[in-house]
Amino acid sequence: MKGKIITILLALVFIGSAGMFAYSRLEVQRNLEAQKAAEEMAKAEAEKQKAEQEETAEEGIFAEDSHMAELKETDLAALREVNPDVLGWIVIPDTQLEYPLMDGEDNQYYLEHTWDRKYNSAGSIFLEKTSSSDLSDYHTVIYGHRMNNGSMFGSLGKYTTLEHWEDHPYVYIVDDNGVHRYEIFAAYEANIGSRTYQVGFSGEESKEAFLEHCLTSSVIDTGVVPTTEEKILTLSTCTSVGHNNLRWVVQARFEGTAE
Repeated sequence: MKGKIITILLALVFIGSAGMFAYSRLEVQRNLEAQKAAEEMAKAEAEKQKAEQEETAEEGIFAEDSHMAELKETDLAALREVNPDVLGWIVIPDTQLEYPLMDGEDNQYYLEHTWDRKYNSAGSIFLEKTSSSDLSDYHTVIYGHRMNNGSMFGSLGKYTTLEHWEDHPYVYIVDDNGVHRYEIFAAYEANIGSRTYQVGFSGEESKEAFLEHCLTSSVIDTGVVPTTEEKILTLSTCTSVGHNNLRWVVQARFEGTAE
């Protein structure tokens, strides 16, 4: 009798585990579908004007950057009709990182909600609540989950080699002011209480200490050295080993805006 009870309990545990696994897979799929819908909405206007873009050369320092012209046509208005929390669009070309950038009231809601406000454990990409929505701060922080399938901020974990950085050196953010380009200069594991997450700066010395920390912590030497006059962007996600106090960060310096 005792043996039968144990067998039944083991069977129930197996069924429960299988159910949780299936639910997790469903959550990931739902998140991918939500992000795909956002991509289609954001790019609808770009597709209409693609031919015109190919004939019109971008002027200035971004003349050689085909991504700038394409991203300028991102239809943020269409996304905001669904959710006004959409701040912009964030992209690292030729990777899975291409999503709406959310600006919520706190750092919790979009950890577990898609851009269209549906509950989902994969969450969204969102701005640190203390960072300015116009990206004007010296240091701006953006968060996202590190998904095992490479979605959300999952692809950031590949910035451990110079080869990957050379193929994907820029982060682009589209907002109401235009397309902003940032050049990646560092990638490393950071403690959540470290200088990496500093957002208030008292002067040049404070900024210099922050930059030195970022550069010396980096696991790749890109040769890109920001100055205290250049704004810094930090993309933050969890580590691959799951330590509660550690995060994986990729940092970039602001280069300019195509309006």
